[in-house]
Amino acid sequence: MDGIQMVSVSVATYYQVYLSFQADIENASKEAKEMFYFGYENYMSYAFPHDELDPIHCTGRGHDHANPENININDVLGDYSLTLIDSLDSLVVFGDPVEFKRAVSLVINTVSFEKNTTIQVFEATIRSFAVYLFIYYTYNIAYYFGFCFVFSHEEFFLHAFRVIGSLLSAHWIASDDSCLLGDFFIPDYEGELLTMAHDLAARLLPAFEQTATGIPFPRVNLQRGVLPNTANETCTAGAGSLLLEFGILSRLLGDQTYERIARRINERIWQMRDEKTGLLVFASFSGVLILAGDVEEAVCQHSIYYAIWKKYGVLPERFNWHLKRPDVNFYPLRPEFAESTYLLYLATKNPFYLHVGREILDSLNSITRVRSYLYFMFLVKCGFATVHDVNDGSLEDRMESFFLAETMKYLYLCSYFYLNYFNKLLSYLLSFYLVEYGSCISHNGALPPDIS
Repeated sequence: MDGIQMVSVSVATYYQVYLSFQADIENASKEAKEMFYFGYENYMSYAFPHDELDPIHCTGRGHDHANPENININDVLGDYSLTLIDSLDSLVVFGDPVEFKRAVSLVINTVSFEKNTTIQVFEATIRSFAVYLFIYYTYNIAYYFGFCFVFSHEEFFLHAFRVIGSLLSAHWIASDDSCLLGDFFIPDYEGELLTMAHDLAARLLPAFEQTATGIPFPRVNLQRGVLPNTANETCTAGAGSLLLEFGILSRLLGDQTYERIARRINERIWQMRDEKTGLLVFASFSGVLILAGDVEEAVCQHSIYYAIWKKYGVLPERFNWHLKRPDVNFYPLRPEFAESTYLLYLATKNPFYLHVGREILDSLNSITRVRSYLYFMFLVKCGFATVHDVNDGSLEDRMESFFLAETMKYLYLCSYFYLNYFNKLLSYLLSFYLVEYGSCISHNGALPPDIS
């Protein structure tokens, strides 16, 4: 009986300590959702159909036609409602079928790629193009040799692209009238997003077809192809990370053009690797290490970026370890640190990373949403602003689309997975033990269920 009473005390203590922790994480989850909708609804109110929201002046921003050399803007913004397109899958994550269906309708009926804009191939592929494919798959289930692979809600968001892309023998796609992810099925949807993805990919092809190496030009005009005197330098990520999207598109269309191009690029880059190290580029983000299975190194790498975040409240674009100061001072609301924090929590289940996620939320709210300067308040009225200089906290009037599409999504999912894990644990404790009059009675003497 003493052993049972000891278990009773342990369970009660655990319950009291972690119940308050759960409440804090629940608040973080609600806060992440509120932050997403604060940015999204203001984009729709003040900026749509432009590509981005200027959160300080509450206006929209698109391609800079007056200054074609403004690649900081023009590489990304192509006058095709980028933030709305980029937010489609976030609306699924946040469980909003009504707005999701409205957003899909808006994209189908208002967005066109018939634009005289020169954009970066990499940005167009991983943003607009990839999201079209992701959303297309929320309507469908992949079939492989007649067997239906059904993903849980958690697995889908973590692995959707990678798993579906690996179903090389998938031969047909069915409309998801089973509502696997909730009520996101659109009965009259006829594959328009896939058609749009195909249209965009076809407009990018000149960048691949006009180089001797097959490695694409970094930029292409959506109407006129590769323009004279276009820069011929590109990064390995921009050239070599297109296989997933192009491969999936080829399989869906039954046209191997896009997959063949992407494979040819990867083979060419592989031939150019360093003979001694085998390296193409040094990837230091801990999220990449997690996906590669190196959790120990990922933890170490994450701690480095966490130390920088703690110092400034955000991450500078580039930090010089020798000088112990930023080389590039701005922070454009990038998602990589939030993504790494999320992946590390999934891999380790260590609540430390939930605390880090909460700190990121607090920093974004205090620094990029409302910022105090001495005796007056500088208010970001309509969203979250880029930090122009991490040293003084000055802000820049820009909210890039990946803030809603990635940064807020990862921070929300971090608390989402914890709450689901915790609720399973709490449910087990309450069903396994009956606490009554200070004594704890074992329920059938069963072993704890698998709650991972």
